[in-house]
Amino acid sequence: MAVGRFEPVGDVQGGGLTLHGFAVPRLRDDVRQELEAARGMLDFYASEFGPPPYPELVLAGVEGQVPGGHSPPGMVLLAHRPAFLKLQRLRDDPAQLACEPNFFLAHELAHQRWGHGVAGQNYRERWISEAFAHYAAALWVRHARGEEMFQQALIQFERWALRHSEVGPIHLGYRVGHIEGDPQAFRGVVYDKGAYVLHMLRGPVGPEAFRTAMTALQSRFRYGKVGSHQVREELETAYRSVGGRGASELAGRDGLGRLLVLLLVLLLVLLLVLLRQLVQALETLGVSRPALRPAPYLPEKAAARARSYVWIPRTPRRWQQARWLSSKSAARPGAADAPARRRT
Repeated sequence: MAVGRFEPVGDVQGGGLTLHGFAVPRLRDDVRQELEAARGMLDFYASEFGPPPYPELVLAGVEGQVPGGHSPPGMVLLAHRPAFLKLQRLRDDPAQLACEPNFFLAHELAHQRWGHGVAGQNYRERWISEAFAHYAAALWVRHARGEEMFQQALIQFERWALRHSEVGPIHLGYRVGHIEGDPQAFRGVVYDKGAYVLHMLRGPVGPEAFRTAMTALQSRFRYGKVGSHQVREELETAYRSVGGRGASELAGRDGLGRLLVLLLVLLLVLLLVLLRQLVQALETLGVSRPALRPAPYLPEKAAARARSYVWIPRTPRRWQQARWLSSKSAARPGAADAPARRRT
């Protein structure tokens, strides 16, 4: 429930439902723009996940210190920063995507399906709500903004997942970062890492099978609770329906991949053997790399020291310097007994 001086902004139809907009007086224009953006999001979600769980939805805009959102059943509440707070820079957060200002709206609209239409069985399955909504918003970014911005979202997911990879697995749910009092760790693991896991699943099974599995989850478990094993089962069933063997058998389909790896290893070994034979043939013919040795004009101790450092080419200029150094050292009394110095 949200209490405030709300004014109606307008209604839009999209994705099989009616979206009603309300806002505090200073946010009417912002919410009106979000209504138009939400229309495309709802249509996209209907094509990816099936019909919505509710026939009507309310979008309410309020003011807050930081941008964010909340999505109870049948309602989306978005917080907007007042103008005097927009001058203050916000720190980066796993829940937001800086390159897309409507990412919060897309995330919260997706919660109507992932979180309310279908929810996780327990706190360990929290990712079915947050990660699925997060990845749904990322898919909308690809649909509406293009592949480049979608790749930026994936880079952010990866960065936050790696930053908090040692805090705990996705299966810890709300317990991730709870002892440390770090909510960013929870969002980095459950939101971003979970969304990246979904992207890794969508790649092998394919977009069609992934879409079929997500739609089946929404229709089969509508207003119910599911676990990760049921997500896997739906992915397997959908993958078989499009000619695959199932998500759990994807690891076994790399028989051809293993054969290719074996052939590459054998090819590499063959190349190394041929290279060794070529080197031996060149040595037999007397074609070998000249030994790197110091110039003979250096004193014996200096030559031994230079042998471990560098090979000095025999250029005419070097010969002139050598003759000059030899004559100078010979003219100096006791030069033969003095320790050799390396000229730098």
